[in-house]
Amino acid sequence: MSLVKQIFVPIELSKNSLLFQLGVALLYVISAFIGQAFAIPPGNITPVWLPSGLMFALTLKYGARTWLGIFVGAFFGNVWAYFSLESIQSAFYSILAGLLNGVGDVLAIVLFVVIIKRFIVKQSPFTAINHFFTFFILGCVLGPLISAIFGVTGLTVFGFLESKNYLVALLNWWVGDGVGVLLLAPFLSAFLFKPSTAPKYFIIGTLICSLVFLLLSAVAFELVNVNLIFYKALVLALPIAFAVALYCGSRAVYIVQLCVVTVAILATYAGKGAFVQHHYFSPLLELQAFIGVFSLVVFSISLLIEQKRALFVELAEKKSELESLYRHDALTGLWNRYRIEEYLQLELSRIERSNEALTVYMIDVDDFKTINDTYGHIVGDRILVELSQVLIENTRAGDLVGRWGGEEFVIIAAQKSDNKPQELAEKLVMLVGKHDFKLTKPVTISIGFTSYESADSSISIIERADKALYAAKRRGKNCMVYKGS
Repeated sequence: MSLVKQIFVPIELSKNSLLFQLGVALLYVISAFIGQAFAIPPGNITPVWLPSGLMFALTLKYGARTWLGIFVGAFFGNVWAYFSLESIQSAFYSILAGLLNGVGDVLAIVLFVVIIKRFIVKQSPFTAINHFFTFFILGCVLGPLISAIFGVTGLTVFGFLESKNYLVALLNWWVGDGVGVLLLAPFLSAFLFKPSTAPKYFIIGTLICSLVFLLLSAVAFELVNVNLIFYKALVLALPIAFAVALYCGSRAVYIVQLCVVTVAILATYAGKGAFVQHHYFSPLLELQAFIGVFSLVVFSISLLIEQKRALFVELAEKKSELESLYRHDALTGLWNRYRIEEYLQLELSRIERSNEALTVYMIDVDDFKTINDTYGHIVGDRILVELSQVLIENTRAGDLVGRWGGEEFVIIAAQKSDNKPQELAEKLVMLVGKHDFKLTKPVTISIGFTSYESADSSISIIERADKALYAAKRRGKNCMVYKGS
């Protein structure tokens, strides 16, 4: 019951919702007219039922709320072909057949999209081979079969199709719907789901490779005649066009696919090409088989591109994560010694050009070994984490706060003209001493700090701050000492 509710979701009678349903229905009808314009004997069957792929992609994107638009579009997109006003009975039967057609399309598309999105994948099923296999079975085989059964049965029951032609019509309907989903659903989903970012020169590259494949397929299907030199040039350009398509990504590959399939349909419709000349099977069936196999090959290529892209994204994320771990202290989350030295070197280079003031503070927790010995290392780690928060909360966003190692911390602060370096040191000594670390005795810190002077290096300024720190220790701890050159 819950699955049925997900398929036939209530339609909100708002202006935007009605416009959405109308848009879906119009897209169905327009694409149906386009497809039927290129119907091919025997039976004047369209080789690719465009609405099936278009509606499948839209339902993947917008969910089951497309069902009403699909139903209305399927009704009007099909009933016009056999609607007649010769008698009331004929008109009534046309409507009933159209209603069956609409129900069949809703079940064929919305039902299986809901199943795919609920049980298989939440977004696009075209990024992994196991997801695509499910899409192929449900969306390209079972769904079109349901649509064909409803549609052909309705035409037969209400007298628009002779019963002896039932199986042939069922097969053509089934294959046409399946090929439509297989051709258009991945193509449209590439634009509906994937990020809008594209490689450099995407438009130019896509135009070039599409033109090469378009011309080559037009020659192969005998739509155009070219001289031998031009043909050889096209063949030589084929590997380059293929490489360009791979560079431009899956969208470009699907555009190339659409170009080749369009040429194949136009050629077969015009009575040209290999599918018309050879009669192992009907031209329609051979064309549909070609489109299906070609679409599977194109998807395989697209899948490789997507997996490569996903791998690069994953590698970039892992690289960023490793760089973060490499530069951050695991316990406190502060910058570690490597990042402190790296940042200090960059700051020294910057202030040499800007003549700004820079102060380095070396901070050490007083009697930290005693804390560890008395309360244990877990409590000691907690003290370091809490102290880190005190330091971060009482420094500016532009200051670097890092853990030098053990119980030692470093702050690198660019000083403004109205700020005195000792003000920050005095404030931190006072705040840490007043902070409640939940121990029997207060936790205190000693700070040694120094300011940048001409000809300072990262080593010299750190050494000077370190000497100032030990001077503070000798002075009795819980204090700060400044040391100049």
